[in-house]
Amino acid sequence: MECKPWREYDASDHVLFIGEIQELHFEDLEALTFYQGKMGSVKQLVYFYINDLIISSVS
Repeated sequence: MECKPWREYDASDHVLFIGEIQELHFEDLEALTFYQGKMGSVKQLVYFYINDLIISSVS
């Protein structure tokens, strides 16, 4: 993704920059996920989610 600066906002102790997308490149790759504090793949996300459902239904 290529962006050019669009807006800048003062957000207390930091600055939030918003960009205008100029060009978008897409590759057909597996998405990166973040679940329960861990990075992983969609396959891992589904696995952990199903495991959580099974564990909670047994408890």
